[in-house]
Amino acid sequence: MCESDDLKKIGLQDCINAIICLALASIVILLSLTPDYTIHPVTLRLSTLAAMSFVLIAGNKPFTRAKIFELPILTFLGDISYVAYLVHWPIIAFTKFYFDVTVFGVFEGSFVLILSLLVASAVHFHLERPSLFWPFPLSTTVVIVAYALCALAFTPLLYRVRHEVFIPESVWASESYLWNNHLDQHWKSEHKNRTLFAGCVNDTSGKHIIGKTFLKMEKNSHCIVHGNPASNLDILMVGNSFAGFSAPHFHDIAAGRYRSLRGIIQKGCSFLQPLSQRCQQYRDAVFKLADVTRPALIIVSMRTYAPQMGPIVENDPALAEMKEIFDKLSTYARFVVVDDAYPAARVPSSVPTSLLKRARFNQSIADLKQDYKAYSSRFRHYFDRVKHFNYSNIVRLETGKLMFNGSDVFTWYNPHNGHSRYCDDYHLSNEAFEILRPQWKTRLDDMFNALERAGIR
Repeated sequence: MCESDDLKKIGLQDCINAIICLALASIVILLSLTPDYTIHPVTLRLSTLAAMSFVLIAGNKPFTRAKIFELPILTFLGDISYVAYLVHWPIIAFTKFYFDVTVFGVFEGSFVLILSLLVASAVHFHLERPSLFWPFPLSTTVVIVAYALCALAFTPLLYRVRHEVFIPESVWASESYLWNNHLDQHWKSEHKNRTLFAGCVNDTSGKHIIGKTFLKMEKNSHCIVHGNPASNLDILMVGNSFAGFSAPHFHDIAAGRYRSLRGIIQKGCSFLQPLSQRCQQYRDAVFKLADVTRPALIIVSMRTYAPQMGPIVENDPALAEMKEIFDKLSTYARFVVVDDAYPAARVPSSVPTSLLKRARFNQSIADLKQDYKAYSSRFRHYFDRVKHFNYSNIVRLETGKLMFNGSDVFTWYNPHNGHSRYCDDYHLSNEAFEILRPQWKTRLDDMFNALERAGIR
């Protein structure tokens, strides 16, 4: 390649630059496989864009005469600022996914900053500058196109959401899947003639009660499933997307015993983890609806994993916030069932499997059991502290514990592809739920019997 007439003028150094460019391209390809959900919100991206733009503009002499911006270090930052902006978000995503970093402190932030500057410097010296002066007539155009593609791939205004959901054909028309509202649009696009919400009763009263408290109504399930007309038992089910998969099983367990079973499910809001503003709106909406309807039973079903729950398990302010949540829930219902499912899958089905990911994230059964044991001991300690507040009507199902007790508990584990078989990125398969159902039924039957003794049947 380096012996052609056009490239003789470039020399050995430029051939080395070309090799480095290929290496950088390989890194970009690896980064592009990082799942989209690890990218931070748009507002944070726009703020970093504004900061980078300031350095870029201020570092160019035609835009300013300030002496401070003539410093070599600031001029250099101005030269690499756009490249740094392009690479720092995929580096953050790369760090979060491959090193399992969920919270960026000073150390993690410094690591990302240094790595971003190093990669940006390498791109600037070995790709950007040499390519602009290569003797190819389209060299400048190639660089501009490359920048445009990078900007398109990592733009703060582009969100790519992927769902790979495997629902058996036998349950496509099942009334149970009225709960999976967050999957509705996906399945409507894939299966035009099948509607998950066929026969769903529109919960206009629930929407009227909530009003503007929660804005993204289309992301929730607001359906009332009518049970026994002679019953006066109302059930409210809340939680994150895991509740969308567990709800059909609770629905079957309670069949014929309730008057109405209402579900409000928000993907990504587990009720027991540090809440974003969106999740705060969801929680407020649930409290408002529960306060008005006063159901006999509230079921909080959620999928959690250790990094999410760490802040709640280990610090007192989060415990105080959780006490406020339990204060309200225990007042609104006769019984509150807290169902926390663990562990979560470490390899989302939407991400291509690679040797690195398999080696890092696909844990054996023994590893999963040990991981759960360490997590559960911390969470149980936290829950014991909550019990000191004397909530006699709050019951914990401990789904994670139930999963690890039976001899056939890992029948949902798929040995063929090396990782757990889930219905969605982080959800258990139907086989796993079938293992859990008998144990859930035993606990719920005890509560139903207690409610009947209290005159609620």
